[in-house]
This record gives sequence, C-alpha cells and structure tokens, in this order.
Amino acid sequence: MNINAGDFRRAAALITQHTSRDDTGCNAVLQEAAEAGRITELIVGILDVYETLTPILHSPLGIAALRNIIADLARREENEK
Repeated sequence: MNINAGDFRRAAALITQHTSRDDTGCNAVLQEAAEAGRITELIVGILDVYETLTPILHSPLGIAALRNIIADLARREENEK
C-alpha cells in the first residue's frame, strides 16, 4: 500500500478537526478521502501519525499530560453519574 502526502495531509487534518470537535471539518476530510478512493490509506495514515507521536507520549511531559487527561476524564465521568 502506498501512503502519499495527500493521505498524511488528510490524516493530520482529520485529527485536527476532531480535536476541535468540528464535525463539518471531519466530514469534509472523510468525503475528500472517499471521493479519492483513499479511505483505507487515510486510516493507515492516521495510524502512522499515531506511531510517530507515541514516543512523545512516553516522555515525562507526555506521561504527565496523559495523567492530567485521565484525571479530567474521571471528574467528567463522576459528574455524569
């Protein structure tokens, strides 16, 4: 499978749109990938971006950030009860 620059651009754009909770932006990226016949390549691109970022998450700063996220999600979960 050949993942190209467009696939990585769409992967980064989808991650960014999702992080911003922009459903319209997410749908636009998904539609573009579908029209290009590159949905599978988009998914692989997202996974490749994840693999690139994983070492950052294993740093002391990354672990601290994840702990903060977990604590925040635990508070939200408690408030939902």
